[in-house]
Amino acid sequence: MTNSLQSGNVIKGILLYADGEERLFFRRGAIFRSEDGKRPELLCRLPGSTVLRFAAKWRPLERLLRREPRFAIRAGDHAYLISWSGGLYRLDVRAKSLRLIQAYRDGMNNPLSIASITSVEGFQDGFLFGDYWGNLQMEETGVYSCDGTKAQKAYAFPAGKIRHVHGLCPDADNARVLICTGDSDAESGIWEARDGFRDVHPLLVGKQQYRTCAVYPVKDGILYATDTPLCDNYIYYYNETTKELTALYALNGPCIFSRRITCEDGRVQYLFATSVEPDSSRSGLRYLLSYRLGKGVHSRHATVVCGSPEDGFREIVRRKKDYWPMVPFQFGNFRLPETEVGTICVVGQSVSKLDGKTLWMETK
Repeated sequence: MTNSLQSGNVIKGILLYADGEERLFFRRGAIFRSEDGKRPELLCRLPGSTVLRFAAKWRPLERLLRREPRFAIRAGDHAYLISWSGGLYRLDVRAKSLRLIQAYRDGMNNPLSIASITSVEGFQDGFLFGDYWGNLQMEETGVYSCDGTKAQKAYAFPAGKIRHVHGLCPDADNARVLICTGDSDAESGIWEARDGFRDVHPLLVGKQQYRTCAVYPVKDGILYATDTPLCDNYIYYYNETTKELTALYALNGPCIFSRRITCEDGRVQYLFATSVEPDSSRSGLRYLLSYRLGKGVHSRHATVVCGSPEDGFREIVRRKKDYWPMVPFQFGNFRLPETEVGTICVVGQSVSKLDGKTLWMETK
């Protein structure tokens, strides 16, 4: 990466979304909106019982109960979609109201991400997300479309095919949506959907090398990072013309969250966050309370790597996992909210000195 980074500022709270007009962030059970130079404005408090509202005041308990929102995405003027605690909500900034528009299936707290679909031939503009839960019985797994006010099932993987959906990624240039699935070798892969999900077929399926949470269309192929605690992880480039898979950068752990960003000079860069996870070959309490790292996790530090296939990649953020157990109190990680051009924002999760806080950096 040839662009340099200005020193970062740490902001209390979890940034959910930022663009040139406003910033949306979460802190202690409430959602705030801010504009440059103005005092943050309370929009609403998330619903819940007295006990759950109390949980929001103590960060470890908030983590244990999964009470923070997973993501936010703009859904038109003065509106956002927010995923939180078992449902997809619509936030109206002017009315300061939060309305549930889709309850997730039993056992599901949040999808890992939501994709904005614009001008992809064969697909309606809107948003896509997939079922993400334990799915021990290998039930049918759905993909859902949302127009910003309501959601409906758009496609379903048949029972026994996959465990859950990690992410969906639009590729307008190739008139398709790419679907990332996991978790075993047979379930892990990247699928290609066309014509409004009437044609869904595997692109790369059947290995941990294809287990990922997001892919990015690039020249002649796709770019992605693997998400497996079972073996080494890399940032990969897959050339769809030659069918060659090339490892571009060795990661110190699985990558759950990633983001495509645009620098101030117009150049595109990619962010990949690595997580600190336990050995998933264990089961029961030996897994839930384990401090033993997975085979593909080579450090107790969560990191953020930035770069591109043209410029190469380099680590820009590193923080050590805190002392709370990895499964009940969440993996050590960094979330990467959508931000405006020229900025990089990373939200600390279960990491020393940055848990529940946002590190804000600018590219120049």
